[in-house]
This record gives sequence, structure tokens and C-alpha cells, in this order.
Amino acid sequence: VPYPELHDCQKCAEFVARFVDYEPLAADEFPTVIASPAQTLSWAVGDCFEMSILLVSLLRGANFDAYVVAGLAPMWIRQQDQTHMQCNLKERSSGDSSYPCIEISIN
Repeated sequence: VPYPELHDCQKCAEFVARFVDYEPLAADEFPTVIASPAQTLSWAVGDCFEMSILLVSLLRGANFDAYVVAGLAPMWIRQQDQTHMQCNLKERSSGDSSYPCIEISIN
């Protein structure tokens, strides 16, 4: 990977999240066709599989031991429906208050 900022796994993930628009899967099954990482970049849109494969390709290009694990998720997760989730910000109890602790629960 010729871009030094992409040698950081967090920056790779941020790049994919910002550059590629998420397109939910239409059905409760694995897709029959998956775009290549180059095509996903060209289109700047992809489903969870295409975005995962793109991210892993970038990470492997930066010598990270990364791989894709596939499975199926409920529709409310695929559509990014966060109405089922409750998020509470709390101060860290360990004395490290440099950043808040986020607690997420699914109702």
C-alpha cells in the first residue's frame, strides 16, 4: 500500500467507512456475486461483504494478518436500524477518565 496513512488499521477502517457508501443486502442469504475490491472502490458503494473484503485487502497489503469471516445477521442489523439499541455514556470506574466508557445494550 503506497499510502503511509493506510498502514494503520484504524485509518484503513475509517477510509472504507467514509469512502464507500453502505448498501444493505436485499435478502437473508449470501450474495451470488461479490464485487472485487477494485470495483468496490470504483463504484464507492458496497454491501457488508464487499466492504469487508476491501478492508481486509487493504490490511493485508499493509502486512496485517486479516481475514473475512462471513455469517448472516438479522434485517435490523443489515439496515443499520439502531432503534433497538440503548447507548449510555459513563465515566470509567478505573480512574482513567481520559475518555468515556460506552455501554450498549440491545432491547
